[in-house]
Amino acid sequence: YSFSHQIGQFVPNSTNATSVAIVSDDAVATNLPIGFNFPYAGINYTQFTMSSNGFISFGTANASITTNDLSTANATQRAFIAPLWDDLAGNSASNSVASYELSGTAPNRVLTVEWLNWEWRYPATQPVLSFQVKLYETSGEIEFIYRQESGAIDSGSASIGINDPTGSGSGSYLNLNTSMTNPTVTSTSNVTTISTKPAN
Repeated sequence: YSFSHQIGQFVPNSTNATSVAIVSDDAVATNLPIGFNFPYAGINYTQFTMSSNGFISFGTANASITTNDLSTANATQRAFIAPLWDDLAGNSASNSVASYELSGTAPNRVLTVEWLNWEWRYPATQPVLSFQVKLYETSGEIEFIYRQESGAIDSGSASIGINDPTGSGSGSYLNLNTSMTNPTVTSTSNVTTISTKPAN
């Protein structure tokens, strides 16, 4: 996997998107349909798990996973795709919404998984960030998209990146460094301390 970044536009999911009941602290929804065979690290997946803590998983991830470590995540919980893995929360008072939506036609469909008006971390009292993961059917591309919200981060310490289904340690993951103005990725240094909002 290679990495690039650009300034773009966050387009929220439509009203036809499927809502996911994880608008709380440490919540998870399992067995959600991707809508196509998604090729990831040599394996095709058809379902995913969505967590309020800012990641999706193709394993058996559970709600208690708040330690954001892409390099050593338990084998039964891998693989992770993490646009903002921290001890986050959604809140109805913040108008938080979790959803996913399938768009396009085969063989070029896209699944968009969205955390809208999310609190970073869970003690925050206002929306801090909205973000998405997009999974592309044929290319296997993974896209993270962000929109900064007005709220302040409450002691953020996040990871942003991906890991593979079976490995652990160096080379089994890619995560961003802590710079959100000029992000790069590393597969040898586990970064768990991101505390700056990603750019729009």
